[in-house]
Amino acid sequence: MALSFSAAKANIKRNYYLVYMRETGTAIAAADYDTLAHWTTFLALFTYIGYCENKAVKVDVVPNDPVDIDLGEEKFLGYEGTTDIKFLQSAVADDTALADMASKDCDMLLVSNGSLKFRYVHNKRFNVETHINSGDIEHSIIKHKQNVTAASGSSGYIHTTGAIPTS
Repeated sequence: MALSFSAAKANIKRNYYLVYMRETGTAIAAADYDTLAHWTTFLALFTYIGYCENKAVKVDVVPNDPVDIDLGEEKFLGYEGTTDIKFLQSAVADDTALADMASKDCDMLLVSNGSLKFRYVHNKRFNVETHINSGDIEHSIIKHKQNVTAASGSSGYIHTTGAIPTS
C-alpha cells in the first residue's frame, strides 16, 4: 500500500479547538458529517462547554507498552491516550455541570475554530480537578487517561478525525 500525504504549506497552521461534550450516545458514523445539514444536526447533540485557556486543550496519543523483539527493535503493543483541558469558567452552574459530567460516560467533540477539522473522542469517563487560588483565575482541569489498542478508529483513543462539510 502506498502512503498518501497532502504536502502543502497551507496545511501548516495552528488549530484552536472548541470543546463540546455530551453524555455518551451512539458512536459517530460518516453519515453524521457527510453533509452540512447532517453535521449541524450532529453538532446540536453536544453542548459547547465554554472558555478554555489558550494552548491548554490537549489530547495526546502516544505508543506505549514496548516489547523488544528479536530483530533488535521495539514493538509497541498499544497506545496511551490522555486528555487535559484547562476550563476557565467558574460560575456555580459550570461547577454543577462539571460535577455531573464527572460521574457519567461522555463523548467529547473538538471542533477547530479556524479550519474545517474535528476530533471525536467517544465514551470516556472524565475526571475533574478544581483549582481555587485567591487572586488567580479559578479553573478546572478536565482529565482522562486510558490505554488502548489503537491510536484512532473504533478501538482507538480518538474515535474519528474528520473534515467539517461546507455544503
